[in-house]
Amino acid sequence: MHEVGLGAGPVRALRALLAVGPQSMRTLAEYLSCDKSYVTGLVKPLQANELVTLEPCSSDGRVKIVNLTPHGTVIARQAQQVHETPPEVLGRLEASDLDQLRAILERLGAPSRGSHSCGT
Repeated sequence: MHEVGLGAGPVRALRALLAVGPQSMRTLAEYLSCDKSYVTGLVKPLQANELVTLEPCSSDGRVKIVNLTPHGTVIARQAQQVHETPPEVLGRLEASDLDQLRAILERLGAPSRGSHSCGT
């Protein structure tokens, strides 16, 4: 999403929030399989661009919840659409080749994700 000056990491965070909804910094880090301090670095430019807000968790005010703004939702949906659009080169593959590629990619899939609640 170069038109809003965001790199791959912040865009990935936007897409995650679009998929799972508002998250604590910790659960967002778990979802993205990265360190909480890294998520802080991802969220800062998103907040500066008014794409997310940080609000205290209702059950624990020390915990900050990351939430998409309306504009952030628009950008996240655009990013998701770009992500879901296959490269044109894949159109040159036979159906059987695509099936093999899909099977390989499924074997390389991300580990299962944990709970995405307000936890600390």
